Amino acid sequence: MIMTAGHRGVLRALGVGLLIAYLLFLLNLTWLQYPSQGSGYNAIPFRSMIADWREGGREWFVNFLGNIVAFLPIGLLPVAIWPQSARLRDSVLFCLTLSCLIEAVQYAIGRRFADVDDILLNTVGGSLGYLLLWQPFTFTRRVGLMKGAVEKSTSISDGPL
Repeated sequence: MIMTAGHRGVLRALGVGLLIAYLLFLLNLTWLQYPSQGSGYNAIPFRSMIADWREGGREWFVNFLGNIVAFLPIGLLPVAIWPQSARLRDSVLFCLTLSCLIEAVQYAIGRRFADVDDILLNTVGGSLGYLLLWQPFTFTRRVGLMKGAVEKSTSISDGPL
């Protein structure tokens, strides 16, 4: 099946819409759900990661893996919005900025604990999302395009002389 430009536009709009819906869900989760016992902040990198690692259990899982996994799809937003020009750098900067915004609002509203480690983990998660979810797709597409170009060039040269 050959996909027309109209189909690609609809799929792109659907993808952007799903990612924006996920972003709204994530903002609701980080700003409104699960208020912490006290507000405050941690500005020392790796402090809470090390403390959670030592304690282990649910806290480590939620803080460490949860922050990474939650931002995996967010790394795709720049790609979905600007598919021809978005690069890893754009996804990293977008995730870093969004995570800083989330943590600043958490601190400002006093419902959650703002943590620099969350910023680091979220940025790693968004970067991994770009690398794991987008790069294989573009690699497969490039290989398919190269294969098609090679097949066309060989079919032209294989004709009668």
